[in-house]
Amino acid sequence: MEQAKRGDRKMLKNYFKRQRTIFIFMGINVVAFFLTFLGLFVEIRNRQEALVTFLKTSQMTSDVLPIAILTAITGLLFVCFLGLVGVLFIRTLIPNKKILSGLVMKDEMEFLLRIPNEIRKEVEAKNGK
Repeated sequence: MEQAKRGDRKMLKNYFKRQRTIFIFMGINVVAFFLTFLGLFVEIRNRQEALVTFLKTSQMTSDVLPIAILTAITGLLFVCFLGLVGVLFIRTLIPNKKILSGLVMKDEMEFLLRIPNEIRKEVEAKNGK
């Protein structure tokens, strides 16, 4: 039982070592996301009257602009975080190029792409061209 735990720990340690850069970027992204989210809430709390006038008139004023910019930055950071999670998920499923080439079936794909050329050559040979 103890050997299995050591093996699991070693495997997890190697996994985190291989994916270190993605985890670093994810950590930076999460910290930046929460800071901009906090700033967004502070701005919304301080500029409630400006938001009410914006909702009534739909005109962008200098009071509403920081809220719009922080909202855009927060959304962009969230999309980046989801992208990093997707990259981590794909790198977990497909750890190396050998597995990727097996999944893509490169040889079979090349054969299927050559079929039209072979058919055309045979048709041209039969027609005497």
